[in-house]
Amino acid sequence: MGVKTIPVNDYVDKLLMERNCITSAEIEIGGDFDYVMLMMVAMEYNSETSPYCLVFSEGQTTIGKYSVPNMVISRNQ
Repeated sequence: MGVKTIPVNDYVDKLLMERNCITSAEIEIGGDFDYVMLMMVAMEYNSETSPYCLVFSEGQTTIGKYSVPNMVISRNQ
């Protein structure tokens, strides 16, 4: 059985599209896959090779049944 993998950077590119940044409140979480990918984004953003950065602020955003930290994902300049 094959497992489909999606690199975290590709997921962030899909979220940002043509934008430079997006807030967690603007992200559509369609299910568990999107929720897990957001957690992976949070774990990977501090990598030396990461093309994006994350800025956390206080509080959480609830999107459907999911709670995520208030954050902004943006492209590294």
